Amino acid sequence: MKNKLFKAATFVLLLFPTLLNAQRGGFTVKVTLTEADTGVGVEFATVSLTAEGADQAYKYALTNEKGLAEIKGVRPGTYLIKGELMGFAPYQDTINVDKNIDLGTKKMNVEVHFLEGATVTDLGNPIVIKKDTIEHNIGLMRVTDNETLEDILKRLPGIEVSSDGTITANGKEIKKITIDGRTFFLDDPQLASKNLPAKIIEKVRVVDKQSEQAEFTGIDDGKEETIIDLSVMKGMMNGWFGNIMAGGGSDLRGKDDDGVAIKNDFRFQGATMIAKFSESDHIAFIGNANNTNNRGFNDLAGSMMGGMRGGGMRGGGMRGGWGGRNGISTSYMAGLNGGKTFDNKSELTGNYMFNGNERVVEESTAKTTFKQDGTSLFATDDGYSITNSYGHRFGARADWKISDQTSILFQPQFNFGTGDFEERSDFATDNISASGQRSKINDGYSLSTGENSNQTARGFLLFRQRLGKPGRTISLNIDYDFSNNQMDGINRSLTNSYRDNVLADSSVVDQFYHQSAKSYGAGGRLSYTEPLGRNFFAEATYSYDYNYRNSYKTTYDDFETGAIINHDYTNDITNESMLQRAGINLMKQEDKYSITIGATAQPSRTINVTEVGGQSTTIDRKVVNWAPNARVDFNFSDYERLRFRYRGRTSQPSITQLQTVPDNSNPQRVTLGNPYLDPSFSHRLNMMYNKINVQTFSSLMVNADFNYNQKNIVNASWYDKKGVQYTIPMNNDKGTFSTNARVTFNSPIAKSKFSVMSFFNVNYSTGVSFVGKDELLDIDDPSTFLNVNNFEENEYQNLSFSENLRFVYRDDIFEVSVGGNVRYSQAWYTITSENVRPTWTNNVNANVIANIPNIVNFATDCRYTFYYGYEEGYNEPTLVWNAEISRQILKNLTISVKCYDILNQSRNTYRNTTDNFVQDTRNNTLGRYLIVNLTYRFGTFGNQPMGGRMGGPGRGPGGGHGPGGMRR
Repeated sequence: MKNKLFKAATFVLLLFPTLLNAQRGGFTVKVTLTEADTGVGVEFATVSLTAEGADQAYKYALTNEKGLAEIKGVRPGTYLIKGELMGFAPYQDTINVDKNIDLGTKKMNVEVHFLEGATVTDLGNPIVIKKDTIEHNIGLMRVTDNETLEDILKRLPGIEVSSDGTITANGKEIKKITIDGRTFFLDDPQLASKNLPAKIIEKVRVVDKQSEQAEFTGIDDGKEETIIDLSVMKGMMNGWFGNIMAGGGSDLRGKDDDGVAIKNDFRFQGATMIAKFSESDHIAFIGNANNTNNRGFNDLAGSMMGGMRGGGMRGGGMRGGWGGRNGISTSYMAGLNGGKTFDNKSELTGNYMFNGNERVVEESTAKTTFKQDGTSLFATDDGYSITNSYGHRFGARADWKISDQTSILFQPQFNFGTGDFEERSDFATDNISASGQRSKINDGYSLSTGENSNQTARGFLLFRQRLGKPGRTISLNIDYDFSNNQMDGINRSLTNSYRDNVLADSSVVDQFYHQSAKSYGAGGRLSYTEPLGRNFFAEATYSYDYNYRNSYKTTYDDFETGAIINHDYTNDITNESMLQRAGINLMKQEDKYSITIGATAQPSRTINVTEVGGQSTTIDRKVVNWAPNARVDFNFSDYERLRFRYRGRTSQPSITQLQTVPDNSNPQRVTLGNPYLDPSFSHRLNMMYNKINVQTFSSLMVNADFNYNQKNIVNASWYDKKGVQYTIPMNNDKGTFSTNARVTFNSPIAKSKFSVMSFFNVNYSTGVSFVGKDELLDIDDPSTFLNVNNFEENEYQNLSFSENLRFVYRDDIFEVSVGGNVRYSQAWYTITSENVRPTWTNNVNANVIANIPNIVNFATDCRYTFYYGYEEGYNEPTLVWNAEISRQILKNLTISVKCYDILNQSRNTYRNTTDNFVQDTRNNTLGRYLIVNLTYRFGTFGNQPMGGRMGGPGRGPGGGHGPGGMRR
């Protein structure tokens, strides 16, 4: 009897997993598809199951990069399984499903007759969407020997590269680039985008990456960032490779408007990358030097120096082709990055970089400011700035996997640098009455010079521990930062004031100052997660952040004749902020969707101590905010996803916004801080929808952001009788709203060699500023300008939209793209009944890349830009045409000749609309120049020399098998 019971119990135990699996939704069928001739996994093949006797597929899945497809939730029965991908003969078989099945590896043969037919497209599958990742197949694009990653990014839908090298993907700034998931020079994406040769890149992935702590816990902590992850060509993983490029040439500027020949300068550029990548380690050396506006790094030292300076020249976006940028820069850098992955999957990486940069900007502006009495001010500025900066950076990342349950991640960074600057501006301001009558208010000049030194250190330590039960974790993240910024400078200016168009008086500023800004801070976030069963998880979090900031400025008058301290421009301010967050989150996670909801209490305390003229003032503020958060993800399939996300956050005012001492480095625009500022609170709702059609290879990406800000910090401005503008920050009790939507579409055109790309962007925002009742305000009496009743509220709205449409043709020789871009911008102000003219910035462009094997490579682009609605003198159209021709003269040596801005028409014009003014700006650009380059490549790409053909259609050098992209 006992024996029978034992057998029965054993049978039930053996049967129980099968019954349980069937109740939970069925069985799993796996199959791996590989190329018959190479054994390489076939990626993006469609694997389907069709029930016996049925006409339509029951379930299907896509193969991953290894060729593996996994179909879950299959009911018991007999099915026809089929694997399909263009360029291959289909694989099919009949299977009986009564348990989990792994069919192993199945070979797919090339369908030769199909490849030779006219229906094959060279486009392949250019974009793949995988949950949080948008993957671009670079192997299908044509690239020249001298192109970098940045050149590729500019041609990808949804990705934009600004004139200063900033990269955005679907409206989000990219702050990190990794290679196959491994850190590359930490947080400097420009170092990778401007220095990595395009021909080593196989894929570009745009990833919405959660923080290290959120990836471990599985629950969003609101610190998501968008990064770019690169895949290197497989042949590059087999040893050392590199390239060395050097070139020289000259400007060809021609004559100015008066017929006088413009001085031509010598142009040079040099770059090198020597690297070794493998599955376990990597090392790369990068060097770059040029005076062609190709700064190959993020200028942190220059940014810190700029943060210490007020007023002065303003940057802006560049409109133009190659070489065109805001001003003319000479830069050089050298960096070393290395890392190793150990057998236990622990990782250690480190990097060092030195850089220097000089930038010369010549700028003209025309600014119209609307006042509360119905009049307006029209101001012009013409000037220049020369900025030099030098910096050193050190960084490391140590990810120690102590065991399968425990790990520690430590990532420190240290930067230090120096710099100097010189700025001069010649200005004039006219008053325009309500009837349109113009009268001169002032004119004059300003000159500022200075020297700076800075040091920063920051980093974080993350401890992660699994507590046995799946989903039960505890983690602690500790971060820190330190900054020391010192500056010595000189301010000189002359301002002539007019009354009834007659010179009334003149004022002179001659000052020397020393300014110091120091800060340090530390914080920690503790997270505990607990599985609740039925795919529910809970998280409890607590964080504490402390920040200390001190800024003092000592100013002396009559520096040349003797140092006399000026107490009005001397102060010392200390700011301490303490922010706590305690929250609870609940997550439900299923195969097709996940939902996370939670709430956080955010008590904060801010202490400001200000000392001016020997008198000290202390302000102690306490605020408590409640911040709900929510995230909903719908995964309709492997290639269709919808996400909603909401989060609230508190932001502290900056030390500059709190500093009461006036900044008169620009005598026409004096700024000062407000020690009574409160923290602001923002609400953000984000929506993202991605879909790809695997039959047509088309893709659609939709992103939208909605933001509402409470007690946000806005500007309050007024003017004295001499036309000098004074600006102070204030909290806005009304709140402001902004929204942005982006739609990206990419698709082949039927079964042809053509594709279409479209990127549409629309922005709408509301804002509030305060315009002073000039007769009630006195810069020497803070009680007047700290009283909001002495200002009139000005509400403004901004609307802009743009459409970028591009058609691309690719074959074995050519890649041709033709497109256009239109941008519309309009602003409205309640303070004036005058209509602000809308502006249109439009361009039509064309690009051609031709690779004629063993003969020549040719690349050219042309862009015609025309404007409407700008001030007189800022509407001139431009036609910028660039061309490059190259030829391989030895096995690994290529010579190229490039001419930038052949017609010498490059210009830089843009408009800024905010607060209560409209400003048009024009900067100098590099202009026409010719340069000859020699590029030497060494190392191997598989067994082929790197000097041979790379890129183009197909996989790898030589184009892979047959027409490009149809086979992986």
